[in-house]
Amino acid sequence: MNRRTNTENYQAPALKKGLEVLEFLAGQAEPYAVSELARALGKSRNEIYRMVIVLEQLGYLARTEGDRFALTRKLFDVAMRAPPQRNLLVHALPEMQRLAEATSQSCHLTVASGSDIVVVARVESPDTEVFSVRVGHRRPLNQSASGPVLYAYQTPSRRSAWEAMLTSDKDRKLWAAIEHEAQSIRDMGFYLTPSKYVDAVTDIAAPITEGKSELAIAALVMPYIGGRAAKLSLTQAATATRQAARRISHEL
Repeated sequence: MNRRTNTENYQAPALKKGLEVLEFLAGQAEPYAVSELARALGKSRNEIYRMVIVLEQLGYLARTEGDRFALTRKLFDVAMRAPPQRNLLVHALPEMQRLAEATSQSCHLTVASGSDIVVVARVESPDTEVFSVRVGHRRPLNQSASGPVLYAYQTPSRRSAWEAMLTSDKDRKLWAAIEHEAQSIRDMGFYLTPSKYVDAVTDIAAPITEGKSELAIAALVMPYIGGRAAKLSLTQAATATRQAARRISHEL
């Protein structure tokens, strides 16, 4: 009996279609109807309908108003149970809790996912005046505070792979600016930038590295809110964020 060794000989059409549905919805801000999904994926309505119903039964999709479908947190939760991610959260969350208590500022943890950063954990400030980012939030790498930090602590091949995913004229300008700042970020051990999305917030980001390679596997981010009520100055908060990131890295 001949044994097939070429992986291209193995086909699982239903699995492929189900994954295509999940990957497509992961990049959408709004729920999609079955007919819209079918058009977007170039499939018939009937074959996509079957995939959507099974994914809904398994808890990966949720039905919204008007028979539209959106991703649930289940796919994210499954990914976070994998040993590398679980190990990161086990060591990061206690340090994040101590950082929030010491500074009275919120903080969150991000990792790279394709051409985006995604928030995988957060700890809110014990104070009443807070700003925090929800778990699961995504943003293009080159339009985030943590993106430049992850970029600065990456191999040239990984940097090139990210740049190849985002190639518009605007993206190229953003990558050039990040490249220009990379060495400065490495010298300081953190990155400061006014928030592009929220007034009166300065984002502080520091790398979390693993092993002797000093390559970043995540970034610890504090959306710092200043003013008279601030417990620490911006410089003090940046130092505290960098130190917390280093302690997490040491534990890893």
